[in-house]
Amino acid sequence: MKLSLAVERIVFKQKREPAWHDALLFLVLFTVFSSAFYLLLSAWGGLPGFAASTALPLTHSFGLQTSLEWKEFPHITGWHDGAWFDAEINSLCGGAIELAVLLGLVAASRDRSLPKRLVGIIAGVVAVLIFNPIRIALTLSLYGSPSFVLAHDVLFRISIVAIVLGVYAAWYLGSRKG
Repeated sequence: MKLSLAVERIVFKQKREPAWHDALLFLVLFTVFSSAFYLLLSAWGGLPGFAASTALPLTHSFGLQTSLEWKEFPHITGWHDGAWFDAEINSLCGGAIELAVLLGLVAASRDRSLPKRLVGIIAGVVAVLIFNPIRIALTLSLYGSPSFVLAHDVLFRISIVAIVLGVYAAWYLGSRKG
């Protein structure tokens, strides 16, 4: 068997392929692709800076007096309701893991063509890059309030997972054949 045919059988769903086989290959491909995307995003390291730079003007629109400081990671600092804050925008805030998961899901979708997967990857990147600064700014706008800890520790994480699942579902359902 040629290598290209073997790769094709792994990357694309085959007719009359058992569901368990398709599911197993999806999980393997998801793991491989997500890991590769995460390694690439981590090596680049630009997501925290991008997130902080794009969240900053949003914090201003929410009435916060903020500035951006560059240390090991970017920090959004400022005042809110008379309280000083210094928010480190690290790799967890940057969304690298969630973006890698989304890209891995799209890339591992064996029943979709490569062009449709590429569209899904581009849409996923755009969605995360748009949504992530919004969730950072919204969370910072709650600084000093009783709901800040809940917003930061729980809702901040859940919101990006919801975006990942929502974008994947919208892409997957929208890219059906026919």
